[in-house]
Parts: sequence; structure tokens; C-alpha cells
Amino acid sequence: MAASEPLPSPFHSKGAGKETEAERHRSDPLFNYKTTYFIFMATTTNQPPFEQRVAEAILQGSLKGKAFEVGGEKYTVTEPTPATLMMVSAEVAKMPQVNADTDNVLHEILRTAKDTEVLGRIAAILIIGAKRIKEHRQKPIYLTPERLNFFKRITTPFRRKGRTVEEIDWLSEYLLENVTIKTLAELISVRLAEMQIGDFFGLTTSLSAVNIIKATKEVEETVHGE
Repeated sequence: MAASEPLPSPFHSKGAGKETEAERHRSDPLFNYKTTYFIFMATTTNQPPFEQRVAEAILQGSLKGKAFEVGGEKYTVTEPTPATLMMVSAEVAKMPQVNADTDNVLHEILRTAKDTEVLGRIAAILIIGAKRIKEHRQKPIYLTPERLNFFKRITTPFRRKGRTVEEIDWLSEYLLENVTIKTLAELISVRLAEMQIGDFFGLTTSLSAVNIIKATKEVEETVHGE
């Protein structure tokens, strides 16, 4: 053995001094891109689904102030406002007449279910509120993946923007397609309970009473004047 060559150490592993597979990956200029991409996919796909997060919030007794991420967008359940309640009232007016005293519930539901798409919109309004809806935010709709070269597959999401729709329309459809009927019913019920309806009812009835008293006095004055 040449004097210039060091003796092999028993403590060195086989193949010591050679570049390992992991080291080769780290020296790869695309390694950071690939690592970032896979970490991103792992953190996004391991999140609990929207319905599960809503159900957990409902079990805690309140949805107000809770934040939910849906389709890459963060939605925070808003405080109750008169504008939101008015918007919900307008949508409720579009509901079909359902006979609650029917002897055949299945027949009644099958007859009216086709006209109840408004339920998704009611739930969406109760989540994001009238103020955000009136901002007319747009939501991109993505179509089928594009065929990209290797580098772009690492740095570019596998989707292609097709068109945009109103955020409220997108969220309404998402709720109808991805949330169970039970969760949707609980979501709407809990949010309505948080809308301070009792206060709104007291306000509107008291002001309506003022109008009734005023109208009665005007009638009495007209009669006495005659």
C-alpha cells in the first residue's frame, strides 16, 4: 500500500468518503423547490376537512369569530349586523312552501328539494356577512391541469385558471356540494341564534307600534274633523 494513502479506519462505514444519496439530493439545485412543494402539499392535505372544523366549532357552542379555510381562502364568521339579517331574510323569502303537516315526508321533500338551492346561499351569507358580499370579491375557477415541463411542475400548481365567479356564489355551491345536510342545518341554526334576532325583533316591533299609533291618531283626527 502506498505511504501516501491513509489506512482504512474500522470506524469508517463502507463507502466513506463518497457522496451519499442524500448529499447528492441536497446539492441538486431543484432540491429546495421539491422540498418546499412536498412540505406545502403535506401541510395542506393533512388539514381536517371544512365540515369537521365547522362541526368542532358547533360543539364549542359558537361560530362567531371562528376562521375557516376553504379553497385556499380564509373566511372569518362575522359579527351579526342588520344588513346581514336583511340579506338572509331576502333569501328566505325565496324558499318553497313546504307542508310541515304532511303524512308523507319523503314525498314532500322530493317535491320541494329541487327549489332549495337557496339554503347554500343562506349559510354562506351567515358566514361571511353582507359587508364582504357587497365588495363583490371574485373567486377563480380552475380547470384541468396543464401539461408542464419538469421544472414548472415543481414550482407551479397543477391547475389552470378558467374563469372567475362571485365569491358568494362559489361558497354557496361549495357548501351544498361538500357539507352534509345535518352540518348545514346545524350551521344555519347556530348562526341564526347568534344574529341577535331578539334585539332586532324588539327594535322593529317598537318602531312598528309607533307607526300604528300615528296612523290611529290621524284617523281619529279626520273623524273628529268631519
